[in-house]
Amino acid sequence: MAMMLPSDAMPSAAQTAILVQLAERLENLRHGERGGAVAAAAAAMRVSVQTVHRWLTAYRAPARRQRADAGATGLTSEEAQVIASIMSEGGRDNGKRIDTLKNAVRWARANGRIRAERVDTATGELIPLTDSAISRALRHYNLHPDQLRQPRPHQALSSPHPNWCWQVDASVCVLYYLPMAGNGVSGHGLVRLNRAVHYKNRPENIQAIEKFRVIRYVATDHCSGTIRVRYYPHAESGSHTVEFLAWLMAPKQNPADPFHGAPNIVMVDPGATAAGMVRRFCEALDIQLVVNEPHNPRAKGQVEQAQNLWETVFESGLRFIADRVRDFGDLNALADKFQLHFNATEKHTRHGKTRFDKWLEIKPDQLRVTAPAEQLLRLATGKIVTPEVSGDLTVRFDGRVWNVRAVPGVTIGGTVRVCLSPFVEGGAVAVCRGEDGRVMHLPLAAVEAGEHGFAANAATIGLEYKSPPDTAASANAKSLAMLASGTTTLRDDAAARRKKPFVPFDGAFNPFVEAETAPSRHYLPRMGTALETAVAIPDAAPRMLKAPRAAMLAREALGTRWTAEMYEFITRRYAEGVSEEALAQQIARWRQSDVQQEVQ
Repeated sequence: MAMMLPSDAMPSAAQTAILVQLAERLENLRHGERGGAVAAAAAAMRVSVQTVHRWLTAYRAPARRQRADAGATGLTSEEAQVIASIMSEGGRDNGKRIDTLKNAVRWARANGRIRAERVDTATGELIPLTDSAISRALRHYNLHPDQLRQPRPHQALSSPHPNWCWQVDASVCVLYYLPMAGNGVSGHGLVRLNRAVHYKNRPENIQAIEKFRVIRYVATDHCSGTIRVRYYPHAESGSHTVEFLAWLMAPKQNPADPFHGAPNIVMVDPGATAAGMVRRFCEALDIQLVVNEPHNPRAKGQVEQAQNLWETVFESGLRFIADRVRDFGDLNALADKFQLHFNATEKHTRHGKTRFDKWLEIKPDQLRVTAPAEQLLRLATGKIVTPEVSGDLTVRFDGRVWNVRAVPGVTIGGTVRVCLSPFVEGGAVAVCRGEDGRVMHLPLAAVEAGEHGFAANAATIGLEYKSPPDTAASANAKSLAMLASGTTTLRDDAAARRKKPFVPFDGAFNPFVEAETAPSRHYLPRMGTALETAVAIPDAAPRMLKAPRAAMLAREALGTRWTAEMYEFITRRYAEGVSEEALAQQIARWRQSDVQQEVQ
């Protein structure tokens, strides 16, 4: 065993001679051979290897010589591109790397696409480059996956005034779904999604709630930063997008809501928000529809940030008042109240003003005032087709027969331009020109196929929902759950949560109390310029509803208060039909009075 020397011991004359010879040898030895030489010298001098290294510092060059090939790489640019391409193609869209450098190099060598070798200058031998050397070479050529995944440069955008550009985006609410009463569902209003049950690897559970999904539409005015939100059922669609745009543009009756008017530009992503119906609707209102490139969220980053902000400041608080949200009317009413308060009080960091205060700087020649929403929706149509007119002056399209007798200039054997319009009575219109040369939309009546034709009300589908099991991941989670339920044991907590709807803190906590109690800011109306649409809007005539249709609308409006006696009352009282206004008054009376007394 080598003798342990004090840390400050100096080598003897014999040891010094061995150290000088060792220092000269180490300069000519390859990497990997030096350890053996040092160990042999340590044994000869009867000291430890660490002592030898410490003594050698006095006999070796003070600085390491730079390699002759420093800065050079044995990997060619073409070989680097092949390896980088293999790794890029093997990656995922979310940026996660699933093909390692080692695999890419092995596959490329096996396919004869690269050599990736260096020449040993001492022996002339070809030695394959190591993975670390190849990785350094890729960075040298700016081809490393970490470099390629860096975000592309983006151009800052600006708007000259409010209503110049709106950014619109639709997203599925990932926190809740809403079974609607009256559709054969024994639900209890807003239901919180259970991430352990409703996720992508459980498609049957997602499909079960698909018809009850909540779709959140968010729009931002790019100049002022004003955020507007509306909820719709089931799925993103062109008709939902048109409804949302019409609601945004229409003048508001609430004096606390000054936001209205047609924008010059609407910016959307590809998909339902850029559907043909949306394009035609924007063309009729002289709005430029800008569709961004796929997978480029920065193009409309403002509305993307608004989606995240709304989910944080509004939807996170719905759990505490879930008993107050029974349908989409309740949800939109609460969202409307909160967004008015938010836009009127929260200052935007860019311009330092509240969003509504900044929007109110719009000038009369910049504010293009539109018609009410129900009239704007008459401009939304599907794709125009030209079916041939039959001998009985009907046309067949979309699987149905339509009467075109009232279309000006119609001829047997000729064609008419028709299209679907989900916001017009009957569901279809004929596209023709009036005497003034402007385009007109003439509603068409469907020719019923008989008693077994399309029914006024669709069949209902009933689904049963159960609350997820009450589990706790830790003692902290259990204590927090009991704090929210106002209980002291897990058994009592489970019993409290079985009562639907369960309201944390027994309803004593209201995250929206500020918005609900703050006085509303009323704004003076702004002068604007009337918008002359490209398509003539037909006059809205009073709409008469048949008794079955009226009963269906009343059932949807009353929800759980709907009874069989109400159905008998409507079919008996309004056997010959009822106007929408009269039906709305009847529904209001039922809401405000004793239902049983009213229907008798």
